[in-house]
Amino acid sequence: MFYINNFEANAKELDDILLNKMILETTQLLSTFFRLKGVEDNRLYKECYQNHPCQKWLQESNGNVLWLLNLLKAYLQEYKLRKKVEHKNILYILEQYSNLLKNEPMTYWKGLFGKSGCRNYFDYIEWKKANQWKTIHKKTEY
Repeated sequence: MFYINNFEANAKELDDILLNKMILETTQLLSTFFRLKGVEDNRLYKECYQNHPCQKWLQESNGNVLWLLNLLKAYLQEYKLRKKVEHKNILYILEQYSNLLKNEPMTYWKGLFGKSGCRNYFDYIEWKKANQWKTIHKKTEY
């Protein structure tokens, strides 16, 4: 999850590829949240990344889930503005289950704030590329 200062600005900052990726990953996180809470619905995405830091953060408070759902709505709205078509997403299903959540305050996670969304993502990609390169190009000792 990458966030700057408001949902709409965050969605606008992402290029088309990252916007699609964030829609998918946000939906996966929310689907996994509800599956871990015992919701059995074949329309939800499959459970994944149960131990990811973002998933752990979601599990801390219903407020975190509602916040992420609002971010997903902004992503989907931006997608619709750019593509002139609705994204085939399961937002309506996620909203149905989110209505069952009691209202709680959000918990703070520093990974959500700070640099711009794209800057965080580019830093991550650079780190990932560097580590993959190190793994692929290990020095051979003789």
